[in-house]
Formats: sequence, structure tokens, C-alpha cells
Amino acid sequence: MFVNEAVNVLAELERVGVNPLPAGGDEVKVLCPFHADTDPSLYINLITRIFHCHSCKESGDFIKYLAQRM
Repeated sequence: MFVNEAVNVLAELERVGVNPLPAGGDEVKVLCPFHADTDPSLYINLITRIFHCHSCKESGDFIKYLAQRM
């Protein structure tokens, strides 16, 4: 098992104080920590744990997102 598979996305978002919004299907959207975001534009897939910001185009796995948030 990879480390990323053990991460519960919703629990970790709550732990770091992020309130995700439903984005349809298996995705949630949040404010992007990679740019000055005022309207949630970063989508996180809860199954694959991959994120993509539709504004700044930053992408990666959920561990990268968490590292940026800290």
C-alpha cells in the first residue's frame, strides 16, 4: 500500500481547517493554496486523491496539496 492510499481526504481536510464543497461525483472543491483564490477552483478526487486547480492549472496528489497547506 502506498502512503497516499492511507490518507482519508475528507478527514485530513477537516484536520487542516478546510471546508470542502461538493463538486459532483467523487470530487470536492476547495480554495486553491497555490494562488490567491477567492472562489473555490481546486478540485480533489476523493477516490484517486488527485487534485487540479481549474484557475492556476496546478495539479498533483493529495500529499502535495497538504504540504502546500501547511
